[in-house]
Amino acid sequence: MGVSRRVRLAAWCAAAALLVALAVPYVVPLGSYLQEIEQTAGTALGQPVKVEALRLHLLPRPHVTAYRVTVGQPAVAGIDAIVVRPKLSSLLSDTRVIADIRVVRPWIEQAGFAVVSHLASAPRKTGGGPPAARVEQVRITDAELRLAAGAIGSVNATILLDDKSALQSVELTQAGGRLKAILRPTGRAFALDVTARDWLLPVVRPLKFDRIDAKAALNANGLSVRSIDARLYDGSIAGDLRLGWKGGWKLDGKFTVTDVSIAPLTAAVGAKPALSGRIKAKPVLSAAAGSAGGITDALHVDTDFEITQGVLKGLDLNAAARSVLGSTDAKNGDTKFDQLTGRFAMDPAGYHFSDLEISSGFLKATGDVTISKTKELSGDISAEVRGTASLIATPLSLSGTVDDPVVRPSKAALAGAAVGTAILPGVGTAIGARAGEFTKKLFGGSSRKRVEESSGGR
Repeated sequence: MGVSRRVRLAAWCAAAALLVALAVPYVVPLGSYLQEIEQTAGTALGQPVKVEALRLHLLPRPHVTAYRVTVGQPAVAGIDAIVVRPKLSSLLSDTRVIADIRVVRPWIEQAGFAVVSHLASAPRKTGGGPPAARVEQVRITDAELRLAAGAIGSVNATILLDDKSALQSVELTQAGGRLKAILRPTGRAFALDVTARDWLLPVVRPLKFDRIDAKAALNANGLSVRSIDARLYDGSIAGDLRLGWKGGWKLDGKFTVTDVSIAPLTAAVGAKPALSGRIKAKPVLSAAAGSAGGITDALHVDTDFEITQGVLKGLDLNAAARSVLGSTDAKNGDTKFDQLTGRFAMDPAGYHFSDLEISSGFLKATGDVTISKTKELSGDISAEVRGTASLIATPLSLSGTVDDPVVRPSKAALAGAAVGTAILPGVGTAIGARAGEFTKKLFGGSSRKRVEESSGGR
């Protein structure tokens, strides 16, 4: 009977201890610390910080949890929970040791990158005595970067610190480890190594990379990617990139694109008519903006390019060239070509293709095309089909939209073709069309190149 009584007593004690442990988060008042925590964090980040709740838990091991933390007003970053687990053996020491900090489901918007740059450039306080506390490890789970071009989620990171709370390393993974980045301190800067295998870039319309290897340096002023070597869509991209945020956001970079299959790339930006083939180019990138969010809108790209063995889908230049009087529908077909060369420029106004030359066994075409930010098309194309009654090129006008392009003989070409047909039936149609276009150019054409030349390039 005595044994049974002792068992019951032990059970009651265990139940009471469990009830106390469960009740501690609701009984122990920690709310008085919230304002001090918010002020200290806000000073460090340069933004107002709000913590919804702070609680002490005894199970499964003693820890303190801060719930629903936001940074900025309006919020530009946030965290579902921050779990702080102290090393109990250090509580009576001069320096308290935090064994582990776990950051659960943090997120940051593109506008919040200014918080990161502020934190990186903040002066470090040094003192003669031991620190009041130090952290051994920080674990970040299920983080999300909310960029203007799309969100990158499922990011995990492990941050290790030494016995003086100095950073030893940061290991970051995404997409189940297919993307991996390691950050290590090197003096006043950090070295960053990035590797990816069979990785999907989860922005805009995802691009799939077979491989990425990159080396970079990070400091308070910005990020410098010294080398990028990527393999995607049967080709490669190599180059360097710099992103600075001191005194305004600036981006510049140079790349070499070799034999990349262009169809997936045009699909990624939603371009129509679809273009296939293999591209070679050396794009130069630059941008300057007052905020991180303005970089995309301020981006400039400039490059010569060459595309081989391709197809321009949804636009039949052969049919358009043969149909001087517009009797053939050029939209119900494709244009196959051996080579397409030209120059591409992107700026805040749109996309500009100049000095275009398309060649195949039976077709040769030249021209200039512009796509506005609202996807409107404009431009002039001169197309010549070998094997027709005439070898004189047919001037074409491009209009409509990317989704619904319209290509037809220009008005001047049509007028000249009508006159040529009346004077010399057959071959006179093409000769008249060409003559009409020549007259248009001689007495006030609208080509951007001619306008620049007549104004002295101003």
